[in-house]
Amino acid sequence: MRAVIQFSGGRDSLALAYHMRALTPFVDVVMVDTGDMPLYAYENKALVKSLGFNKNLQLVRDLGFNVELVQTRSDDWRSRNGNPSGDNWIACCFHNIWMPMGEFVQQRGYRQVLRGTRRCDPHFHGVMPGDIVDGVLYTFPLWDWTDKQVNDYLGPLLPEAYRNDVNGMPDCLTCPVMEACGGKNREVWNAS
Repeated sequence: MRAVIQFSGGRDSLALAYHMRALTPFVDVVMVDTGDMPLYAYENKALVKSLGFNKNLQLVRDLGFNVELVQTRSDDWRSRNGNPSGDNWIACCFHNIWMPMGEFVQQRGYRQVLRGTRRCDPHFHGVMPGDIVDGVLYTFPLWDWTDKQVNDYLGPLLPEAYRNDVNGMPDCLTCPVMEACGGKNREVWNAS
């Protein structure tokens, strides 16, 4: 069964990649770059516009995973549709993250998606562990891990903000919605 790790660049997907590293010959990694990710998420500030590589993504490449990058432009979508609000932010995330990721998975013929999503995550779960969507099985190997377990597992690889009790990293730094992903912590990632 062809499998892929959906990598966000945050601590949970980094922990998942390390957890699954014995499977590098059999599992690929894909990341959606919205064009508006926190600077921390990129390899370094100079490469933000030109390459779009994620700092943690390089660590994942170093583990031996085949890594693919799906590029979207959340700022283009918002210029056409307006900024999301607490009532409609899911539409923006759908068009800039979930739909492009789903299309990539289907086009490449993956049959299993592995995510670092955990039960205690404070944001929306579009699928649950064991769900099969369009013939693809969604598996969340870290589902029952606590924040402490993830932090301890990553040790020195843990991104600095998480050491200061930040929970979540926004997919789009300029998204005005506090409800979405790490929106309540946006200012921490702005300073990174």
